[in-house]
Amino acid sequence: MKCTRNSFAIVILNGLLLLGFASMASAENEQEMSIEERIKALERVSEEFVAHEEEEQHLKEQREREADAASSGYSGSGSLIYARPGYSRSRAVIGGYIDLEYTNLAGPTNAIRNSNSTFDQHRFVPFIYADVTERTRVAAELEIEHGGDDIDIEFAVIDHAFAEWFNLRAGVVLLPVGKFNLIHDSPINDLTARPEVNLRVIPGVLREPGIGFYGTVFPTKLSKLDYEFYVTTGMNGFSEDDTSRITNAAGLRDSRWNKTDIGSNFDNNNQGGWNPQQQG
Repeated sequence: MKCTRNSFAIVILNGLLLLGFASMASAENEQEMSIEERIKALERVSEEFVAHEEEEQHLKEQREREADAASSGYSGSGSLIYARPGYSRSRAVIGGYIDLEYTNLAGPTNAIRNSNSTFDQHRFVPFIYADVTERTRVAAELEIEHGGDDIDIEFAVIDHAFAEWFNLRAGVVLLPVGKFNLIHDSPINDLTARPEVNLRVIPGVLREPGIGFYGTVFPTKLSKLDYEFYVTTGMNGFSEDDTSRITNAAGLRDSRWNKTDIGSNFDNNNQGGWNPQQQG
């Protein structure tokens, strides 16, 4: 009887030991599963964070591209008219410059006694740009020369940005005939005096009323193509008596669009002998 009791006690002890080992193994398994679950949860959070960051970066780049296209990124050489210093406030920019020149023409006497020595307020050029909408902008520039003796519209356009590769423009357009015509303003050049070719051959400010489009395309990763295409009025090549305005001395200067007042300066689009006063 005593042996039976001892055997029964041993069996109970073994059972308790087995239960203890089983509970310990179960706790270890639960702990391992808990760690794995935490790692997986952290991995999921990390993946979601990375995805969120990538999405935010994509949206940021998209907004920047849209802002560039709609505001200041009117692409291609057509955007050079906006390369001018000015004061920016909200959705508008206003600026301008003044050219005050001292001229001492060659003569037999010094500058003090030379009657050809003079100061001249050559140019006063105010300009304004304004964003009408996120994709539509108006821009205009006047030029007042020699203290008000000559007042001209340098350009006056409205631009609408559809995409980086396509922007619509209408108004009095600076023609892309040579780069200097688009960046002729004194503050962005070395001198206030303009090159002789832009005085004698192609006018320094060649503009015509018209409509067209411009933009930038990227044929390959390492290449870029800027383009401008406009349909404008023709040159004012003839006066009303059929005298040519294109001369050896002035080049195209006197044939460009200048004023729309009735008279000898009216732009007749090369139609010599045409008098607007006779039109019904």
